[in-house]
Amino acid sequence: NNWFNSLSRCNPVYKSKKTFLKERERLTKTLKSKEIMPGFHGKMVHGENLTWAFWTVEKDAVVPEHHHPHEQIMHVVSGEFEFTLEGETKIYHEGDVVHIPSNSPHTGKAITPCTLMDVFSPVREEYK
Repeated sequence: NNWFNSLSRCNPVYKSKKTFLKERERLTKTLKSKEIMPGFHGKMVHGENLTWAFWTVEKDAVVPEHHHPHEQIMHVVSGEFEFTLEGETKIYHEGDVVHIPSNSPHTGKAITPCTLMDVFSPVREEYK
C-alpha cells in the first residue's frame, strides 16, 4: 500500500503494516471510545490546534450531510467508505486520503466495517 510505504520511509520503526496497526492499537488503548453518532465509535486526541480521531465504523453506518468550520483530513485505514464531498460521490478504500475544506458539505456511509482516521483543525470541542 502506498500510504504504508510512505509511512515506513518516514519512520523505519514501522517495518510492516501489522507492526503499524499493533502500535496504533497500543497508543489508542487507553483512550475512551465514544459513539459520536450511531455506528461511529471514536477515540480522540486533542492538541492545542487540532483533534485527531480514530474511528471504528459499523457497516452501513451513515454520517448525515453536514458542514463545519474545521478543515478535515480523512484517511481510510481499512474497509470501503462511500463519501460525498460538495455533491461528488466516490468510494474510498484502504490507504485513500481525502481533504475536506472548511465549511464544505459532506456525508458518508460505511460500505463495509471501516477503520478511519480524521484530523480536524481547529480542535473539535464537541468531541471532548
